[in-house]
Parts: sequence; structure tokens; C-alpha cells
Amino acid sequence: MLPRVPHYLFAGILLSCLCGCGGETEALNTDAPSVAEDAAPSPVASLGAWGFPLETMDPSIAPGDDFFRYANGSWLANTPIPPQRTGTGFSVTMRERNEARIAQIIEDLATSRPARGTDGQKIRDLYLSYIDEARIEIAGMAPFETALERIRKLETHDSVAVIMADAQMAIGGPISASVGHDPDAPRIGVVMINQSGLGLPDRVFYTGQSRALDGLRTAYLAYMTSVLEMLGKDFPAERAADVLALEVAIAKLHWSRSQRRNVMTTYNPREVATLKSDMSGFPWQSYLKARGLGGETRIIVRQASAIDALADLFAQTPVSTWRDYLAFHYVRANASFMPRRFSEPHFDFFRRKLRGQRVRRSREQRAIGFVNGRLEHAIGELYVARHVTEEMRARMQEMFANIKQAYAARISALDWMSDATKQAALTKLEKMKAELGYPQIRRDYDAVEIDAFDLFANVEALRADERNWQLGRLGEGMDLRHWSSAPQTVNAFYSHSRNTVFVPAGYIQSPLFDAAADPALNYGAIGAIIGHEMGHGFDDRGAHYDGEGRLANWWTEADRAAFERAGERLARQFDGYEVLPGLFVNGTQTLGENIGDLAGMQVAYDAYFLSLGDKEAPLLDGFTGAQRFFLGRAQARRYKRTEANVRRRVLSDNHSPMSLRVNGVVRNMDVWYAAFNIGPQDKLYLSPEARIGIW
Repeated sequence: MLPRVPHYLFAGILLSCLCGCGGETEALNTDAPSVAEDAAPSPVASLGAWGFPLETMDPSIAPGDDFFRYANGSWLANTPIPPQRTGTGFSVTMRERNEARIAQIIEDLATSRPARGTDGQKIRDLYLSYIDEARIEIAGMAPFETALERIRKLETHDSVAVIMADAQMAIGGPISASVGHDPDAPRIGVVMINQSGLGLPDRVFYTGQSRALDGLRTAYLAYMTSVLEMLGKDFPAERAADVLALEVAIAKLHWSRSQRRNVMTTYNPREVATLKSDMSGFPWQSYLKARGLGGETRIIVRQASAIDALADLFAQTPVSTWRDYLAFHYVRANASFMPRRFSEPHFDFFRRKLRGQRVRRSREQRAIGFVNGRLEHAIGELYVARHVTEEMRARMQEMFANIKQAYAARISALDWMSDATKQAALTKLEKMKAELGYPQIRRDYDAVEIDAFDLFANVEALRADERNWQLGRLGEGMDLRHWSSAPQTVNAFYSHSRNTVFVPAGYIQSPLFDAAADPALNYGAIGAIIGHEMGHGFDDRGAHYDGEGRLANWWTEADRAAFERAGERLARQFDGYEVLPGLFVNGTQTLGENIGDLAGMQVAYDAYFLSLGDKEAPLLDGFTGAQRFFLGRAQARRYKRTEANVRRRVLSDNHSPMSLRVNGVVRNMDVWYAAFNIGPQDKLYLSPEARIGIW
């Protein structure tokens, strides 16, 4: 049986080393709106005349009543969520554009016939192995039988822990180990022990009380039952009920997301020998050895009280229950590579019921995402060569420098902070770096062999390579030049341990950045994002790290108290936002991101006017520079989600909903009130004393 290859990807090319036949699929539509020819200042902006398509607005809504809908109302009303998506908006546009770019890369690799062992051959053949559905169906469960048999033969808790530690199995358990930066010595790689073991996104999905959560738990139990039944288990419903009860018990012991934000209580260095005696319910020696960490003597326990209790739960749970738990989670972790009778129910629960996605994306589209996720740095090198210019990076460096200058001015002018703490904050800011576009070095995949005819063998080879790469970071093997993401990633990051902002090339594209657009929009969009990531260096977590990335107290006691009071006020403000009937934002859970959003917009606004020098911002289509800055922010957060996905994210994500990342921020900014003449008659109005300014 021959693999089905989409016409837009290989265009009927017959590879000399592989047999393939073309198939029909719909090409990605990533065309930007047409450009108005008669508008100033730039005739080549991707969106609208100067970077903002005015037709997306709803002028019937007063900006002071709902600024997010004022800027995006027409788009929100007239843009349906595609059935194969859980949401749509700015990041989907960017990801789909990237998918088309990656598809072109793979097509070009097909025509160039890259040599065996090269990154090009691995990218091409990994894609081919994924889209070969016929071969996957013929193989059935044979590729997975060895692992399932290992689970069936488990007799001791030690052997259960060994399976949980096996990177090839990709199952995990209630306790997990990974490699990360030592907060006390960020250039040293150390073992991190974390709570884990849940199939649903977060503990609240097991403990929360609502009709929606009850329905999800019922659907999860039904999915679990069906998996155990397909695996040939007797009494699958009873077994599934026991596994779900175990997960509920695990969830009740987990720390909440708000608790996990505290960087001081999650820094618990331990000697492995002490761990074995203090938390003896878990077979640490067997687990760490199977994980490749048997030689480590010092580890960091993140959620100490939870890990202690989970170790006891592990010992108290019968091996028979762990066998069913592991069998189910093995299928859950590998369903995407299994025949349709396993992969379709997995989609039905985790995408349709949990997130609200109505239709599964095509195999070809999923294949692009799979290859991009597993060989991301190899793809990234080719992506950068085609889509990153030095001009783009220079513009971003200039923006970062202006935002950094604006941040320094704001810190210097703070009226609630003492001179001593200001100086420490300015020192940290001065040491803050930006990695823009792509990393200095990239990770290689030299040890990985990829076979176009064996998908699961490829998956296991890549898992082994990831395990070995992570182990290589232990001790002094932590190379700070490596990125945790690839250049084509549609996101941005801040690393506390490196005191560095990361903005990959995948994020430096319209509608966040357009070299031909009005600078006010760029500062409102990508500029506010840069400021946001910088803000993480000074949020409720970042404020505990110094400029070298170490946990350190650089605050006076009074300044720390003032900072925490301001954070508490912002958390309470966001606690009051009702997203769905009876579902409110958790202001403490989202505090770091909300501080980042507020600080990011404030410094990006100042940086925009700093960038103008002695020039005055022009008036474009009746909008001032200040107004266009805020429109840029609203455009950069233009997004809508299915109700199921909104609920999932509010319960388990550290970010507020997109509308509140606009409305919840601007109403705290005096300059927004001035820009749009907002007064007490407007719904978003806050009295000056109720507005919160931290940085």
C-alpha cells in the first residue's frame, strides 16, 4: 500500500528512492487582505493602508465601553471558528502562514533528493511516514505490543516506577523528573522533580464542581473505558473507574497553579539519599536509574508536600491499578501514531469534547505540525534562511533598545520604590538581553535515523534523542546559547535563569510586525509583547531573580511589601471578570501574565514616542499616533475561541482571555483615557485612584 501524498506538498513528484502517489487536499489559504492603493503612508503594508484593516472595527461600540470590540467587533461578528480549530485569530493566521512555508520547505526537499543522513532526508521521510495511513492501519497494534506486554507483566512497585521513567514509553506518572537550570547556579543543569500524572489539564478538572466539569469527567471515564475495552481488558468499566479514582486522588494532592507560581516554595534542594529516606514510598533509586539519572546526588523538589504525599499514594495503590493506569496512558500518549480505532476516540475526547474542535485537521496538516514539532530546529535552520532578514532583526533590536530605555525611565520615576531597590532593578534591566529571530547555535539530530516506512520507530528514535540531549545538559553541560524553542515558533518567552527575552522569527510577522506598517502599530503589537516578556523579569516570580538569573533578594522589605500589595490589587481586579456564566478569571493564577501585559503596554507606549525623536506622530485616517498604538495592541490580541476551549484555558492557563488582555489593561493606563477621551460615562472607566500602576 502506497503513502498518500498531498498535491500541494509534492506536486506529483515521484521520488527515486520511494514509491508515492499524489492525493487531493485543499491548500492552506493564508492570503492577507488586499492593500488600499490610495492610502498613506505605505502602499505595501500587509493589512490595510497603514497596517490596520479598518473594516474589522465596530464604530457603533464606544471605545470606553469595550475597546476590544471597538477595534475588532466586525471581525468577531463575521469570522466563524473553522470546524477544525478550537479558536481563530492572529496566531492562527501566523501558524497557517508558517505551515505553508514549512510545506514549501518539504516540497523543495523532495525535489532536491537530499542524501541519506542529512537533515533534509530526515524531514522529508518523517513527513512521509506520518501520512502513510494505510501502512499504519495494516501494522495495527503490532508496533505497540512489546510495550503493552511489559505493562501486563508488571508485578512490583519498583517495576511500575521503571516503566514510568522510560522515555520511550512516554507515559510518566504522579512523579516526574526533568533537567532544568539550577535557580542558585543557572549555568548548571540539575534534576527537577515535579508533580505529574493527570490526563486532564489540571487538578481543578477533577476537583471543581460544575455541570460542565461533571460532563467532562463523565466523558473522560467513557473514553478511558473504551480504551481499556479495546485493549482486551475484562471488566473495563470497573477498571476505568478505579483509574479515574486514582487520578482524582493524585489531583487532590497536587499544588494549584497559583501555589506553583511561588518560586521560593518551589525551590527545595535535596540530597538523593535524604529523599530516599524522607519520601520512601516511592522507589527513587529504581526510578532515577531508569531515567538515566542514577548518578545524580542532588536534585530540586518543586512541590515538596505534594511529592511527599504522592510517594505515599504510589506505595498504597495496588500494582494491578497501576497496570491499568499505565496501559490507558500509554495509549493516550501514543494514540496519534496508532490505527484510527484508537486515534479517533482520542481526538473525540481531547479535541472535540475538551476543546470544542468539531472536525479533525487533515492528515497532511497534522503531519506538518508533527514534523515541525519533532525536528523543529532542523526545520528552523531552513526557515531562517528563507524568511529572516538582517533588516528585520535590526528593527527588532532597535525596538528592544527603545523599550529598555523606556523601562529604565519608568523605574527611575517610581514613587513607591526606594533608591536602593531602584538601582538594583536598573542593574537587572541593564543586564537583560534579547535573542531575536534565531539562536546563536542550533541543536543537531545527527544521532537520529528516520525511516519513511516506519512511523513509530521514528517516534521512538526521536524520543531517545531527546532523552540523551536532556541528560547532556546536566552539570556544566548547560549551554545557554541553546533555545528551548525553534526560530519558527509563534510565541515569545522570557527566561528567568538567563535574564533574556526570546522573540523567535515565527512571531516577527504580520499582524504583530510589518516593516511597512505604521510604527505605532508595531509598537502596540510586537513592542508590547517585547515589553511583556521583559516584564516577566519584574513580575511576581521574576522579581525574585537578579540580573545574573539567580534567586536573590534585591529588595528592601518595605519595597517588597509595596510591590506585593500592588500585585494583590491587580489580582483582585481580575478576579472580578466573569468570562462565562459563573466562571471567573483567577487573578492570582494569571497575575504574572497580567503584570507582564500591563508593564509591556506601558513601556511600549513610551518607547513608541521615544522612537519619534523630535518628530510628531502623523494623523492617519483620523487616528492619532496614541490611538493607533492601542489599535495595534487590540489587533495583536484579535482572537475568538470555542466555549469549551475558553473554559479549559480559564481553569488551567496562566493567561487571561484575549479580550481582558486588552480591556483589563488599557483601563489602568492614564494615556488610554487621554487618547480616546474616556470619562465616567464609559463602562471601562476606573477612577484614577482605582487604576493600578506597578512599573
